[in-house]
Amino acid sequence: MTQFHRTALCAVVPTACAALALVLAPGLMWADGWNSLTGSSAARDAGTSATEARRLEADLAEAHLRRAVKQVLLDDLHAGRASLPDVTARFLEIGATDPDYMFVVRHDLPGRTDEECVARNVIACVLVHVEDAQKEAIGRRLDADLRAMLGGDAVARAGDPAPHPRRKSR
Repeated sequence: MTQFHRTALCAVVPTACAALALVLAPGLMWADGWNSLTGSSAARDAGTSATEARRLEADLAEAHLRRAVKQVLLDDLHAGRASLPDVTARFLEIGATDPDYMFVVRHDLPGRTDEECVARNVIACVLVHVEDAQKEAIGRRLDADLRAMLGGDAVARAGDPAPHPRRKSR
C-alpha cells in the first residue's frame, strides 16, 4: 500500500465509520439527552435518519466520482496524454466543489496561488505511483511544465514541499 493510499484511508475511514454509525444507530448518540429535551418522536427520527442516510450516500458517491475522475486525469498526465496545465485546471474545477481539498493544498504552500498549489499537488500525486526508474525523467518533465505554466516563477522557496516525492513505488 502506497503512502498516498494510507493517507487517503486515514482521511476516509474515520469519516465513513462515523457516518455509518449515525445512519445505523442514530439514537445511540442522543439516546437520553437530546431526544428527551426536544421531545422528538420515533417517527420523526426515522424520517430524519432516512434523509440523512440519503444525503450521506450522495456525498459518498460524489466523493468516489471525484476520486475516479482525478485518477483518470493523473494516469493521462503520467502517460503524456494530458498536460500539467490542463490537469491542474480540471483539479481546480473539481476542488471548487471540495473545500477540504483546497484547504489542504493551500496549507502546504501558503502565499502561493491556487493554481501553483494544485499543480504541485498533482505532480506529487503522479510521482507517488511512478516506478523509480521513471521517476526522475517524469519529475523533470513535470517540473519543466510547472515552470512554463507559471512563467518561470516556479522556483522553490524555503520551506516548500518537494515538487515530487522520492518515495519508493510498491
